[in-house]
Amino acid sequence: MTVELPPEVLEIGARFYAKRMYLVMTRPARPDIDLRPYLVEHLHHQLDLEKRGILFAAGPITTEAGGFPGTGLFILRAKDFEEARAIADSDPMHKSGRRVYDLYEWRMHEGRISLSINLSDSTVELA
Repeated sequence: MTVELPPEVLEIGARFYAKRMYLVMTRPARPDIDLRPYLVEHLHHQLDLEKRGILFAAGPITTEAGGFPGTGLFILRAKDFEEARAIADSDPMHKSGRRVYDLYEWRMHEGRISLSINLSDSTVELA
């Protein structure tokens, strides 16, 4: 089913960045599983993805009630689902079976990233 959008929506949408990225919603495979044995290896893996320009952002997520320990989100730069799945599968937590994930395509449309560089003390602030 195709839904026609109002012309104004199409006009506004034409200016969107529309960068395609992939969300990896990851969670422990079982409530009682110990994630600590692979945590250091997982963090090194994430840092490697970051340095290679693959990882846009990542971190733990919680609900208002505190959430489920070990639940997280990665936002990946990949050309398609196949490449994104290969990247997610390479995570030591996923390879070990300690975490499982769902994969989504995400088109970034709106938002703002602010970066401040303080020349006087060589510090950087991301807001």
